[in-house]
Amino acid sequence: MKKDYKELERNYKDLRVQNAKEYNKLQELRAAQETREILTLENLKLEQRLNNLIMEVIEKKEKQENIVQDLLKDHKEAKNEYNKYKEIVSTLKEEISAKESKFRENTDKMTKIIQELKDKENDNKALIQTFKEKIELKDNQIKKEIEEKIKYKANFLTLEEKFKNKKL
Repeated sequence: MKKDYKELERNYKDLRVQNAKEYNKLQELRAAQETREILTLENLKLEQRLNNLIMEVIEKKEKQENIVQDLLKDHKEAKNEYNKYKEIVSTLKEEISAKESKFRENTDKMTKIIQELKDKENDNKALIQTFKEKIELKDNQIKKEIEEKIKYKANFLTLEEKFKNKKL
């Protein structure tokens, strides 16, 4: 029995050592499990933070895309307005060019008319001068005729008087 007791004691010691080893392993496993849980929690926190950062980046990217879209829209509107104004300016330039051409044409016509009027004025002056000369000639001719008639009348009257005097 002593043998059995010693064997039991040895078995008990072996079991205790084995139990201590298993307890240590269990403690290590618990520590590892706690570490795993802590790491899992930290990993979850990091994932949550990463997700938050990703969401912020996505929001900022969406805002930037909206800003870019707004800028593109504004650019397109500005370009359309620029094209409208460009067309208006082009139309106005064409109208101005046409009006300038018409103005030059009218100016040329007026210059031609003025020249014609000056020519007619000169012609009229020449005609007036000719008429004045003709009138003066006619006037002189009439004066001569009147003077001759007066002389004839005076001669006639003098002769008539002489004749009356002779009859008396």
